[in-house]
Amino acid sequence: MKKTVAFLLIAAMIVCLFAGCKGEAEPVASTVATSASVETSAPTEAPSISPYADYGAWQVALLTEESTVADQSCSRILFDAGKAWCEAHGVGFRHYAAAERTKAELVALIDLAVSDGSDVLILPDWSLTDAIKDTVGKYPDVRFVLFDMYPNEFGRDYALPANVCTAVYREEVLGFMAGFAAVMLGYRHLSFVGTKKAAPVTRYGYGFAQGAAAAALELGTEKEIAVEFAYANTTAADPAVTAFMDDMFRNRGVELCFVCGADIAGAVCEAAKNASSGKVIGTDVDMALILEPIYGEGVTATSAVKNYAATVQTLLSDIIEKNMWRSYSGQTHVGGIVSGKDLDANAVGLAPSTRYADGKFSEEDYAALVAALYAGDYVVSDDTKNPPKVAIAVNYLGNIK
Repeated sequence: MKKTVAFLLIAAMIVCLFAGCKGEAEPVASTVATSASVETSAPTEAPSISPYADYGAWQVALLTEESTVADQSCSRILFDAGKAWCEAHGVGFRHYAAAERTKAELVALIDLAVSDGSDVLILPDWSLTDAIKDTVGKYPDVRFVLFDMYPNEFGRDYALPANVCTAVYREEVLGFMAGFAAVMLGYRHLSFVGTKKAAPVTRYGYGFAQGAAAAALELGTEKEIAVEFAYANTTAADPAVTAFMDDMFRNRGVELCFVCGADIAGAVCEAAKNASSGKVIGTDVDMALILEPIYGEGVTATSAVKNYAATVQTLLSDIIEKNMWRSYSGQTHVGGIVSGKDLDANAVGLAPSTRYADGKFSEEDYAALVAALYAGDYVVSDDTKNPPKVAIAVNYLGNIK
């Protein structure tokens, strides 16, 4: 449905300020009809670096469904990294936060960002998919840069328009590293709990099973390793998830849970705390920074993290500084391992908070694992239709609720 949204811009008064990188970012309230919140960083004097771009003429906007950007979240990482790049290059940067998660509100948020002069929109929330579909055609000159959204999430056989690109990651490789590390660190009875049976979540889980099996083969412990595999069938911190994992930790002998989903990670940690046992491996970001202040130091063994900061800065550099939009137009950019030596250059990896153990799985062992993955010594399947054939026991338990 095509709809023109009137914003009463004459009456709108948006308060702008330089956003701080430390602590909680609190966008300034706006009087526009959308009830959106906006935080801005004005462009500094544009340096004469690139022959392709007048940096000062560019405006970058981060749009989220959250009223604030929570510490350590994907949105927070994109906020800090995007803002830092823009300020270093004299580019304006704003954060727009929706007051509600309705489609109308999110469409209005995009309209507002464009009406304010944004040239590049950074969109990390999957709930924005319908709003994106309704607005990309209206703004063919605005670059929509999506994170963790696959084209099929917009509809079957959906083709990304020329003014859209999406950055995704090899979750199966992240899962592989998590499973490999877990077994090498001495855990034998493992579990995987994902939010819902969606392709990215399943890739995490199937990769985890493949990694655990690869480590078991190296150690000769295939018969000792088991993975209990389940989906929460919710994205919320549901008591059913806590009860399920409480039983796993207390009665089934599970020692570690690889959990995919920020909110359900809290539910799993609650079970680990109640049972006074059990460890957790998080996903996407370094979950130790989020979970351990609440559930206690040492509750996480590691996290399988996506290098959002490097990705967004590379994209902004290529789009604005190098005038390379044609390389991204309508494309899905898949981030994985690009170096066997420079771990920071890779789009996927284990978190700095990983609790290494000499003689089991050290930092040197992790570096060797990355090098082996880069060299192709381990081949990780990304098939989500068929469970991987592995040499360890994997018990598929279906949905928790």
